[in-house]
Amino acid sequence: MSKKLKKITQKELDQTLEKVEEIDLSWHDLSGLNFEDTNLKRANFQGAILIGADLRGADLEGANLEGADLQRTNLSGADFLKANLRGTNFKKVNLWEVNLKEADLWGANLQRADLTGVNLFRANLTEVDLEEASLRGANLELANLTGANLFRAYLTGANLSGAKLINAYLELATLIGANFQKADLYRANLSRADLERADLRGADLQVANLQKANLKGAKFWGADLRYVSLDGANPGLLFYTQKFLTSFLSFRFLNLNG
Repeated sequence: MSKKLKKITQKELDQTLEKVEEIDLSWHDLSGLNFEDTNLKRANFQGAILIGADLRGADLEGANLEGADLQRTNLSGADFLKANLRGTNFKKVNLWEVNLKEADLWGANLQRADLTGVNLFRANLTEVDLEEASLRGANLELANLTGANLFRAYLTGANLSGAKLINAYLELATLIGANFQKADLYRANLSRADLERADLRGADLQVANLQKANLKGAKFWGADLRYVSLDGANPGLLFYTQKFLTSFLSFRFLNLNG
């Protein structure tokens, strides 16, 4: 049985923000309300409906928005540093200039969201749905994307150095020039992904699926490619890898059929 939400007006909201130091707006319908430039540090918005709300420049450091619905919300310049965003709905939301550093986004819905240039350093993106999302130039250094869905996602120029992408689904993802140095891509599905000029030096690609991937100009020095599948992958890159990197990589278990 779903929990009943309490609907409040802008006037009631303003009065609450003025009087209460520890803001608790959990399970409230806050659709269309204005929070612009408001200090909402450690505020509780669990299960709240914030559809169409204005959160421009809001400080949500350490706030709890678990299970909240932020569709069509204006988040320009908002700060979600170390915020709890587990299961939050950001579907198709524009997150440009938003700080998500060390935020917990486990299981969040970010389908078709625009995270261009967003800071996701050390963020928890376990099992997040990023299907067709844009993460061009985003900082995902040391982020945890275990089991994340990145089908057809756009990560051109993104920084994923040291990131954990175990069992991540990246089929048909655009990863041109992306930095995967020392990333953990164990059992990741990169089939038909575009990895042209991607940097995978020192990455763990054991048992990864790179079938029909575009690997033109990609760097694999020091990477672990044991049991990786390369059926139908860009042959030019395979030649380059075998010719120049044999002393650095193990090809004993590679599947080079195709």
